Amino acid sequence: MFDTIQQWWRHLAYLLRLALALFLFFAAGRILFILVNGQQFEQHAIGSLLQSFLAGTRLDVATTCYLLALPVLLMIGFQLSRRLFFKKLMQGYVLFVLFVIALIGLANALLYPSWGMPINTRALTYLADVREVFSSLSGMQTIFFVVVVALALYFSVRLSKWVAGCMMVAKTSILFITVINLIIIGMLVTGMRGGWQTIPLNESDAYHSRDMVLNHLALNPVYHLAYSWNSAGLDGVNPYQQTDDATAQEIIAPILRQYPGVLVLRADAQQPNIVIIILESWTAGVIEKLGGEKGVTPVFDSLTSQGLLFTNVYSSGFRTDQALPSIISGFPAQPNHSVMRNLNKAAKLTSIIQELDAVGYTSSFTYGGDLRFSNMAAYLQTTGFEYVKGEGSFGAGEKNKWGMHDEFLFKQLSTDLNNSKQPFVSAVLTLSTHEPFDVPMATPFDGEKLSDKFNASAFYCDYQLGRFFNEIKSAPWYDNTLFVLMADHGHSLPRHSTYYTSAARHVPLLFVGQVLDTNYRNTQCNKIGNSHDLATTLLSQLNLNTSSFPWSRNLLSSRTADFAYLTYDSGCGWIDSTGYHGYLPDMGVFGENVVGLHPPKETELSVPLAYLQILFRHFMLL
Repeated sequence: MFDTIQQWWRHLAYLLRLALALFLFFAAGRILFILVNGQQFEQHAIGSLLQSFLAGTRLDVATTCYLLALPVLLMIGFQLSRRLFFKKLMQGYVLFVLFVIALIGLANALLYPSWGMPINTRALTYLADVREVFSSLSGMQTIFFVVVVALALYFSVRLSKWVAGCMMVAKTSILFITVINLIIIGMLVTGMRGGWQTIPLNESDAYHSRDMVLNHLALNPVYHLAYSWNSAGLDGVNPYQQTDDATAQEIIAPILRQYPGVLVLRADAQQPNIVIIILESWTAGVIEKLGGEKGVTPVFDSLTSQGLLFTNVYSSGFRTDQALPSIISGFPAQPNHSVMRNLNKAAKLTSIIQELDAVGYTSSFTYGGDLRFSNMAAYLQTTGFEYVKGEGSFGAGEKNKWGMHDEFLFKQLSTDLNNSKQPFVSAVLTLSTHEPFDVPMATPFDGEKLSDKFNASAFYCDYQLGRFFNEIKSAPWYDNTLFVLMADHGHSLPRHSTYYTSAARHVPLLFVGQVLDTNYRNTQCNKIGNSHDLATTLLSQLNLNTSSFPWSRNLLSSRTADFAYLTYDSGCGWIDSTGYHGYLPDMGVFGENVVGLHPPKETELSVPLAYLQILFRHFMLL
């Protein structure tokens, strides 16, 4: 019994020593980051730096658990076979991992001043040319690099020997090995995902400050590099290359040209406040004025009689992590990717918020759910929002699986807007129309079908939207505010539209408010466009620069081309005056209901495919 306990302790002590060694190297990397980038931390108190260390702990734990996976497997192999090969391989692995972590930490610190972001996959291509790296360093930096590498190698060797000092050598029963290792594997899996909450750990857990350098300090560079590599999924070759880029660019240039349009705001409106209400999954199928179900969204339908309704708008993507960059950054969704999940790329995009911030607007974003979802918190801070509120910022209130019900979301929004400095731009994202469509009130849709539940959740959100407007009508800022109501993306419900139909992407977009010119109330704009066209359409109304949004067009210009782009997991769809059609690589061209799939003709879909080619090229180069 005593021998078994002793072996168990040696087994655990080995892993604990290795985990401690990894944590020491992560901490050393952050200290090195501060030392190399000292000027960027001069204005920060010690407490802020310590908070960054603490904010990065969960990513450190997750990274450690990933790195411990192979040693556990090697240990099991050694325990079962007693072959020294496993011990030697494990010792080599530990030495290699510690040294590589040190190099990543060093590269992260040295590249940050010019790169502006933590080390990523693009940085690896930069590091691949050793001569270029060293030619970019000063003499002192080169000496510093050599000294740090030597120290890293020295401590890697010492720590690897210290870790190996606890390696199990005595024979142990198979039952004992099985039980202990199952427990350890369970602990590693838990650490990898950051616990057993609904949303696994991601980089948003490290984003804790409005100062990006503190967030970058908190990020674990090893985790970030692996995350960047995994999310990139790129081998340097554009999978949608149909022709040379110059030809493709020439094809799409006319349809992306920006034109001035009519001004729909009052002539006396001076820097109007802007409230963007992003309605989760609000497909046109629940809006009667857009040909949808009757009686589902009576408040929204009544607001259309007071505002300007865009009747032919489509979401390019099908998920919120694709929708937010479209709405906020004017950047279309791409097949198999989400720019919001790749913060290195998202940081290169301009946003509506940044343009408004430059002319004196304050900004805020409110969401009743978990801001860690798909790196939402990190993306929103990167795009320039001053204040970002998630589930943790709310007081008492009922919740569903995803967070606070929309009733409490709109209450919080009303309070925040009353306390906001004008002019302000505020965005809010609802969540009650997200699966499982759980709402805390009776509605006319009490059936058990998914379509009934979806309609019930839309009715509830619509009802709370009406309460919100009734509450703020007497606010002093109300008369000088433009409200933009739009969906983040479409949905297959309530009419069970398939993924490859235009109905699944048809979404509402409404401009409403006292700031709207009376000549444009109770009117419609039938221009075919996308959610990402909001950026240019909105900023043009304020006479602000839109050249930083090359994929966004002014829907209020009669000269703007009529089309909408849809992204699929692979390929794209296209809507124009001729109808709807799409293309899937290696499969062919299809129509509205994916019937008659056939190989594309030489001239068929030349514009959509050129659009996809250049868009993905843009994404690759971000």
